[in-house]
Amino acid sequence: MVERQESVMDNALNLYNFQADLIGTFRVQPITITQHFASYPFVPPTTISGMLESLRKSLQCTLTKSTYLWMNKKGENQIVKPTQLELEGVYTHFGIFGKNFNIRKSTRRIMRIGEKKEEMTFGVLPFEGYVGDNITFYVISEKPCKFLEDIRGAMLFVCDHCLIYINDISRTICRIEQGEYLPLTPVPIEHVEQRLKSGQSAVSAKIYVVPLKYLIDGDVLIGVKRKLFVQLEEGLAEGRYIKVNGKGLPIWW
Repeated sequence: MVERQESVMDNALNLYNFQADLIGTFRVQPITITQHFASYPFVPPTTISGMLESLRKSLQCTLTKSTYLWMNKKGENQIVKPTQLELEGVYTHFGIFGKNFNIRKSTRRIMRIGEKKEEMTFGVLPFEGYVGDNITFYVISEKPCKFLEDIRGAMLFVCDHCLIYINDISRTICRIEQGEYLPLTPVPIEHVEQRLKSGQSAVSAKIYVVPLKYLIDGDVLIGVKRKLFVQLEEGLAEGRYIKVNGKGLPIWW
């Protein structure tokens, strides 16, 4: 694993920058247990990965929101959940909302059923999502990827109640650097570890458990690889990163 990181670090990489219009309310619930229907304030890498994999396989299936329909060898229809982008040497990163985004909070009336049917009760829970004009997301590839360059104009579901329309794609050549940087997206908690140990306060920081990869056995989800990320509103992080418009895109693989 170390040898792979060193080889990637020595080579030039392809950074794909996707600009997309946001249509609807974005809501992806954190994988940790919460007291209400919360949402990540960013697009997790697994969400982008599954979205792109759905699109990549769209010639073989019919897209329906967050699932797609396969025709198996017996000629039978089978619903399969998108997992992750199955392209070697391609790494999906976070998606971030544009400046004009707001949190949308509402309430949902839910039904709770006890051990007996007559024990049914109703309750109201907070529900949140995000609305805005656009999102930017990044994909890093060890080699130029024709698939990523050919999806301008695609419209697809990023979650159950939100579509994106990809209106622009740019590719730049970059290298991984090591040192302090101003983060563009949430960063791995290791990138602020020294700052915390030295007694410096991570001002206005929020910690999230973020899924990085789904562990699949056939069609069965058997686990989720996850990691702690910190969203900093000010201050520097330190670690491996790619420079993007004067800021840093953290690297954790």
